[in-house]
Amino acid sequence: MISKKDLKEKNNFVFISTLKKFVGVQFKNYSKFNELVEIEKQKEIVLKNTLSFAKNKFFNNILLWGAKGMGKSSLVLAICHHVNSKRKNKIKILELLSSDIKFLPEILYKISTVNYKFIIFIDDITFNSSESDFKTFKVSVQGSFLSYNPNVVFYITSNIRNAINPKEDSNLNDIQIKDKRNNDIALADRFGLWVGFHKCDKNQYLKIVKNYANKNKITIPQIILEKEALKWSIEKGDFSGRIAEQFILNINNKNN
Repeated sequence: MISKKDLKEKNNFVFISTLKKFVGVQFKNYSKFNELVEIEKQKEIVLKNTLSFAKNKFFNNILLWGAKGMGKSSLVLAICHHVNSKRKNKIKILELLSSDIKFLPEILYKISTVNYKFIIFIDDITFNSSESDFKTFKVSVQGSFLSYNPNVVFYITSNIRNAINPKEDSNLNDIQIKDKRNNDIALADRFGLWVGFHKCDKNQYLKIVKNYANKNKITIPQIILEKEALKWSIEKGDFSGRIAEQFILNINNKNN
């Protein structure tokens, strides 16, 4: 599933289910840890936990939840590179698609046989609590023998706080509603840290735009940059870090 050579030479992996294999990947255009702005508290929490994990100290699984486009997945990728830049013993990050949850027990078994630390990263995850994948994931995070591995931590992102799609309770009695809600939050409870991301306002959005402009060496006068950025956000119907980055990419495309 993963070669000793790849483990030694690479830090970033994606599980490809059709190959039943971890494939090493290289990131070129990711946002570095210090380039992520307006999420300082979230960065502090995730950095502290990741350093503890790397140093064999106490750590928690992390659920990064909240507004779309505000840096949840970008922070996970950035944190691994940031921590690895400071340490000889590198952390590996393994991305698993939410559609491949059924392979998680096998993956956990395989990586338990190698002496490396893994962050298992699953992006944009949402379940129905009756799904088999929900049950598999829940016990894989905490509860199964395979979940008690000090060299594995889960970092997952979701737009929903408990990662469960809400369902109508009108046909249930009070006891059934209580049981269902207990079941719904059973997954989120397995994550010791819940890190919330919230929609940014106009001023925060413009700060993020300016940050990306500096990173990409955009030389447009500030007043024009802000005017065009606000026009772009109106077309997109929102303010977010992702929209700010897309705006700057569009500026770059026009200039090339």
